[in-house]
Amino acid sequence: MAEPALDSVCHVRLEPGPWAGVQRLVAEDSSRLCGAGDAFAGGTAVYLEYLKTLAAGIDGHYPPVVNAAIAGCAAAVRWIGFERSLRAGDFAVSALPLAVAA
Repeated sequence: MAEPALDSVCHVRLEPGPWAGVQRLVAEDSSRLCGAGDAFAGGTAVYLEYLKTLAAGIDGHYPPVVNAAIAGCAAAVRWIGFERSLRAGDFAVSALPLAVAA
C-alpha cells in the first residue's frame, strides 16, 4: 500500500500462526481464493470511508492507508474461510523505500 505522502511502499502479510490456517484452507479447496481480491478492495474501502474493519485493534500506529490495507487483508482472509477473530497484530507490516526518480 502506498500514497503520495509516504516515502515507502508498505507490505502487509499474515503472521505465521494465521498464515498456516489459511494455507490449510486453501490446500483443501483452492477455489476459496476466488473473490479474495474483491474482499480486500471492499475491506479497504469500508475502512477508509467508515473506519470499520474485521481486524480488532487497529489504531493510529500506522498511516490510514496502511490501516486500510490491514482491514482489506482481514476481509480477504475471512472471505477465504478463516473464522478465528483477527487482530491487527495478526498482520506484519514492512516498509520498502521508494526510489527517487532522477
